[in-house]
Amino acid sequence: MSGITSCLRYTGPLNADLRKLQTNLVPFKNAHFLISGLAPLTAKASEKYRKSSVLDIAQQMFSKDNVTVKCDPLNPGDDYHGILKARFLASWASWRGNYQTKEVDKVLYDFQKDGSRYDKFFPDWIPNSIASNICQPKGGDKQDSVVFTSNNTAVHEVFDRCIKVWDSVYKSRAYVHVFEQDGISVHDLVESRHVVHYISDQYKKFARWEDKFFEQSSGLGKPVIRDTAVEHDEQLQIATELRELMDGEMYIK
Repeated sequence: MSGITSCLRYTGPLNADLRKLQTNLVPFKNAHFLISGLAPLTAKASEKYRKSSVLDIAQQMFSKDNVTVKCDPLNPGDDYHGILKARFLASWASWRGNYQTKEVDKVLYDFQKDGSRYDKFFPDWIPNSIASNICQPKGGDKQDSVVFTSNNTAVHEVFDRCIKVWDSVYKSRAYVHVFEQDGISVHDLVESRHVVHYISDQYKKFARWEDKFFEQSSGLGKPVIRDTAVEHDEQLQIATELRELMDGEMYIK
């Protein structure tokens, strides 16, 4: 929380506010459950052996070992076992320390560009999905760091585990009487379970979308929408708006 709100409390080369945070992190109405991570996470004894460059810290912030919830933001997926691939719908990197805006922007751009090792986790229907701010005052440990907040489809793993535990408890009617004594009916309990299941399904839906809505191009001419990637009207609307943005037809008069 200290890292996320640092841009609200201190000034720096690249500032932000609550409006920017909300706008950049919630691209879809019902997908507003965020996960956060911190980098670097290095033992005191080994700090002197590791140079914390912008690239190194940025790679750490994507790792499942650095997030504060049990899920893998870089899960490659497995079609054979029915495991969905994770993808970033939106994200925000709050940098604290002596960072240069140019260097930070270049590293984050290289992560998302076509052909990078992280490209498959950043679909082209959400371009430039990593926003950032830079705050010069360092954190409590007095070292350069970054707090990475992301809206990632892998969070459905957390909801699925909650549903599994809920089902096992409710199957034996354990603790149901405790909730009923507090005025919470069985119907309310079941409804809460359906809400969590709905949220999980929403994230799974986005995880199943195609990575690329547009054909690979050399940068000349208008972007071409891949008909095989667009499955319904919502995707077609998103692809059409992106095409207008990319070829310059959509602008503020």
